[in-house]
Amino acid sequence: DSGDKARIYAIDIKGKLLAKFDVPNAENRDWEDIASGPGADGKPALYIAETGDNDRKHDTSIIYRVLEPRLTGDKKSETEPAEAFPFRYPDGKHDCEAILVDPISGKIFLVTKTLQDACGVYRYPMPLKVNQKVVLEKVNGKKITSVTQLRMVTSAAVAPDGSRAVIRTYFGAFEWLRAKGKPFETIFDSEPSSISVPLMGQAEAICYT
Repeated sequence: DSGDKARIYAIDIKGKLLAKFDVPNAENRDWEDIASGPGADGKPALYIAETGDNDRKHDTSIIYRVLEPRLTGDKKSETEPAEAFPFRYPDGKHDCEAILVDPISGKIFLVTKTLQDACGVYRYPMPLKVNQKVVLEKVNGKKITSVTQLRMVTSAAVAPDGSRAVIRTYFGAFEWLRAKGKPFETIFDSEPSSISVPLMGQAEAICYT
């Protein structure tokens, strides 16, 4: 989150810290969510969302992509240099804390965070172009209001096989199923199911095992 260096942490399923990785070629203004997905060569990569903007004052946000680092036993190391994918929204400035990456196509989706107004779902245009600022595309769907009606969206994730997606808010979580063989965007043509989660003071992360 904001205030730290450009680095990521590896933890095990019990929360034990395994390693810290500095991220060269990246800056941490207000990092929010992180997602896994395919890299340029198909190898596993991590997508870091430099998308926090509580005051809605930034003209440019960035998605950083790094190859997923290997755990070697060293407590501190660094990743490969990050690739930067800068962007702006087509309809003004937004705060965003949730990123989705389709493990099949590599498409990137962002869900903005709002308190009262409708939030939005945006797609990063393909193919990805390193260091070239682009305008995101607004995503629609038959049931897109099932997403846009959510308030205080703080995280999202896609299942490793791409079959489902989950979006987290401060107080709950909701899951959408993807029809087999259909593009990721069609996941928003269906109604979600509610997931029971423990009540937390400020829940800002969710993922699939």
